[in-house]
Amino acid sequence: MTTNPTTTVETLKIEVDQVTTDLTSLKTETNEATKKTKAVEIETDVITTKEKITKKLEELKKLADETSKADVVKLEALLVTLESSSEELTTLKADVVTPKIDVPVAGAEAIDNATDLTTIKTNIAEMATLSTTLQSEIDAYTTAKATMTEAEITAKDADIVTKKAAIETLRTTTQALIDKIRAAWTALKVSDMPDGAEKTALQTQQTTEEATLTENEVSLKAIETPGKTVREKVKS
Repeated sequence: MTTNPTTTVETLKIEVDQVTTDLTSLKTETNEATKKTKAVEIETDVITTKEKITKKLEELKKLADETSKADVVKLEALLVTLESSSEELTTLKADVVTPKIDVPVAGAEAIDNATDLTTIKTNIAEMATLSTTLQSEIDAYTTAKATMTEAEITAKDADIVTKKAAIETLRTTTQALIDKIRAAWTALKVSDMPDGAEKTALQTQQTTEEATLTENEVSLKAIETPGKTVREKVKS
């Protein structure tokens, strides 16, 4: 498979510059929902552009003319820039996709985590389904790739990258909810409350919920996001 013949060093530089611009914009975005969406989009762009550059490098390194050698140097520099952007995005992602943790005031008489616990359970089930489905799609893609056109491969790559990002977003959001519940219990300081029926009830609730959270974390970690990168997974 070869890259699109219209893919040049100049067009790839434009794509890398756009990633840098989008990353700068992400840092100043104040709307949390928009930040989350932009983070996923940038992550997809980084993966796709890196794949294009790597493929172009493979083609150019087979050539011996001076122009191709110069282009190889330029593309390797673009990969360094892209890798730097990728690392910066990874650092920002925790702040981008982690919801704000609201904890109750210490000494509150009750704490209700039912909604968050239900969401955690639902998210884990959804992640498991998405992961299984995506793995099946990648397996089918591996078999069919040799008969697909460049346009079909590019479209399928983008589709799988988007689905991988959706799984990882669910993973981060779900872990944040687990952390939120634990932070709420820590802030409540049940052990410091006066002995009595309310304290006993809260201690029982805390113990039960912690057991559930631990079980949820085990399930969460057991769900894998298929493949490292799509083209690595399907490479002949």
